[in-house]
Amino acid sequence: MYGFALLVVAVTLLTSSIAQAASYQKTTGTIVDPILDVYGDPHSYSGPNLEPNAYLTLANLINANLTDANLTNANLTDANLSFADLTLANLTGANLSDANLYRVYLSDANMTSADLSGSNISAWQLQAAAGVAGVNVMGNNMTGFDLSNLDLTGATLTNATLTNATLTGATLTGATLTGATLTGATLIGANLHQALLPSAMPSLPVINGAVVTVVNTLDVSGSVQVDTGGNLSITSDSFTAAGVDMQGGEVHGSLFNLDLDEIGDISGHGQLFGHVDLGDDGTIAGSGAGLELFGHVSGSGTLSGTTLFGNLNIGSSPGVITLEDVVMSEFATTTFEIAGTDPSQFDQLILIGSVALNGTAQITFDNFTPDLADTFQLLDLTGGTASSWFSSVVAPEGWTLSSGVLLAIPEPSSALLLGIGILCVAGYRRDSLV
Repeated sequence: MYGFALLVVAVTLLTSSIAQAASYQKTTGTIVDPILDVYGDPHSYSGPNLEPNAYLTLANLINANLTDANLTNANLTDANLSFADLTLANLTGANLSDANLYRVYLSDANMTSADLSGSNISAWQLQAAAGVAGVNVMGNNMTGFDLSNLDLTGATLTNATLTNATLTGATLTGATLTGATLTGATLIGANLHQALLPSAMPSLPVINGAVVTVVNTLDVSGSVQVDTGGNLSITSDSFTAAGVDMQGGEVHGSLFNLDLDEIGDISGHGQLFGHVDLGDDGTIAGSGAGLELFGHVSGSGTLSGTTLFGNLNIGSSPGVITLEDVVMSEFATTTFEIAGTDPSQFDQLILIGSVALNGTAQITFDNFTPDLADTFQLLDLTGGTASSWFSSVVAPEGWTLSSGVLLAIPEPSSALLLGIGILCVAGYRRDSLV
């Protein structure tokens, strides 16, 4: 009788244990009951069943075999999933913040829009997953991660550490990178279309089809490359770079000047919209198909291989601009200001190669009254030729521009009066002899 009672107790305990064992739902709808571990034995987990929208905070699922599990929108905050097998699992929208994902198998798992912030997700896990667009890795330490060619569209990387990470070819369309650290990161070919950028980047690629907008402070320690079909819009007054490499795209400086003292020299081919300040000695060098400038250019420096559709305002007065193989629009105005007779006191143009000087030359004296004997070499033609000349010259009254030199127009009044005087004297003498 005593032995029978013990047997009943044991069966009851076993039945109770089996009844408490949890199940998980597969993406096909199949229920796996009980959950097994990766070795094929029943797992010790006995919490809520694993299914879409399940609340599984702090769940201990170490070594669990959850192949093809459907955990859409499940809350797995602080869960321990180390060494678990989640191959082919659907984790779309799942909350895995602060979860332990050490050595979790995520091959072909769908992690779209999953919250991975604070977790120890690794680069190889992200690469192995079938989808990681929209994931949240805010604040994660991803130093040295290889994220090349990953589709991280809409991902949240706010305050993430991506030091020395590889993002070559990664799709970061609409991603949030605000506050992220990208020191030493490789961004070649990354798609930053409509992404929110951090305050510092090692480079800034603008690939075909991407519209990249700089709204806030951004310091690019390397160069900016704008490919054909790429569009860089700068609306920040705190944008610095080590140069802009135009490879057929467009740059828009819509609100503030493109200051070459801040963004470095511009080279290549494409189109620039907005005013450009050459600074003290900036260079805009067109190549290949040439560079078209649709805004005004000011400052001192060099323009080559370009077509200028805006005005040319030389220097911050005085200044010197060198034009090499440049075509100026018929609607352009080139402004010269003169503040003294020394060459350092008036604006100058130096021509190299063939330069089309179309449009208007406007010359003014800046708080300076010259002598009529003064001359000003405004254009240096020794190294180049003007394939066309200004259609009009607006100069101070009594002055003219001739072969690049501003000089006073000889006043005919003195010679005329002298001639009249001689004629009058000759007539008087004839009358007195009659």
